[in-house]
Amino acid sequence: MLRAAFARGHGHSSRDQRRTALVEYGPGAKPRTVLQEEDDAWVETHSELREVPSQLRSGKPALLWPSERGGSRQYWLVDRVTGQWEALTRLPEPVGPVVCMAADRLLHLGATGRGRGQEVFETDFQGRSHVWQPGESRRWREAKGDKACQHLMVTTSSWTQPSRIELVPLAGAQAPQLLEAAQPLP
Repeated sequence: MLRAAFARGHGHSSRDQRRTALVEYGPGAKPRTVLQEEDDAWVETHSELREVPSQLRSGKPALLWPSERGGSRQYWLVDRVTGQWEALTRLPEPVGPVVCMAADRLLHLGATGRGRGQEVFETDFQGRSHVWQPGESRRWREAKGDKACQHLMVTTSSWTQPSRIELVPLAGAQAPQLLEAAQPLP
């Protein structure tokens, strides 16, 4: 049985992976299904459930949940009380993992160029998404953010340039810092 823990809850998937449910358990309360997904073929399992404290729904933090329920993988905000789903991203290609989350925005990876590229996207909680620091087309970017979503470590590679690893501040006037190991050889 697969489990995805969150504030007193667990995820359960059927053995054939056609159904998954997120069940909340509370002290002295009966288990309650918060969300459920079903598909005739299969439901992708993941461990990307997050609470979004700045986005209250029915008085509790909304849940950020990636799903293919609308076609390609996108992010949804789920009301943990009513179970209502609200599309957060509506990108033409699938979204990837969360890089970091701040009170007003989410940074995440996403496919570009029909899967030939990958970018870091910034999505605010009103559902507006754009490529974070746009650059040349057909590049591949990976990123990891700190817990406060103040700094990113970004790896960029493309056909025409050697890979670069930079430490990028998200606030203030500091310039990105190219990490020593990533500097090109003379």
